[in-house]
Amino acid sequence: MHTLGQVLIGRLGGGAVTGLQLTAWIGVMGCPQMLLASWIIYGNPVSSILAAPIEAWLTVAYLGVVMTVIGYSAWYHVLARYPVPMVMPVLLLLPVAAIFGAITLLGEIPDPRVLIAGAIVIFGVGTVITEPSYLINWWRKKTG
Repeated sequence: MHTLGQVLIGRLGGGAVTGLQLTAWIGVMGCPQMLLASWIIYGNPVSSILAAPIEAWLTVAYLGVVMTVIGYSAWYHVLARYPVPMVMPVLLLLPVAAIFGAITLLGEIPDPRVLIAGAIVIFGVGTVITEPSYLINWWRKKTG
């Protein structure tokens, strides 16, 4: 279902809606639904909101502004300008980027299986997005 949504978003290209506008409308339409679901599942959230530490609010601000507004707006902008099959494989690199960030920024030491899986994903994405004619020409030049 997620891929179908990305395809439909890609068809909004041509200036109908910008990435930032689309992100804003998703927030406007999704926020009431999420608040209602939260209320039903967890009960009245007011006491939790009032008791939240500053670190929680900074996390919410980062996720809301950087990850959602900037990240999704940029992604929707790209989807409106390029064919979906060309840009979708890039999404597979997000977990690899998260692992890289955890290693470099947080000093985490990943399990060797995680590194192997990351290498497999990078190889797979490279295989999917590389033009076969480019590889054939490269091989011909190399072998003479």
